[in-house]
Amino acid sequence: MVADYESGLSIGELTRRYNIRHETAARWLTVNGIAIRPAKTTGIPNDQLPEAAKLHTTGWSYHKLGRHYGCSDTTVRKLLKRYRQAANES
Repeated sequence: MVADYESGLSIGELTRRYNIRHETAARWLTVNGIAIRPAKTTGIPNDQLPEAAKLHTTGWSYHKLGRHYGCSDTTVRKLLKRYRQAANES
């Protein structure tokens, strides 16, 4: 498992390959002296949320936005919901 992680697999990929929980994989790596890499971020960068919201209001679907920004439609929906709530609170 250590060799797989060092070769570039993520902890999520290790959990699927070895059928173990995230915490177990992280603990095993830590015990073996391996520094845990930061998780990759996915979604729409904060500075692009206004553009994404505008595109959505012009007719772009969550699915199309997800393809455009490289994330799922569910992620787009959640991020735009939070963005709009924060904008309404300002």
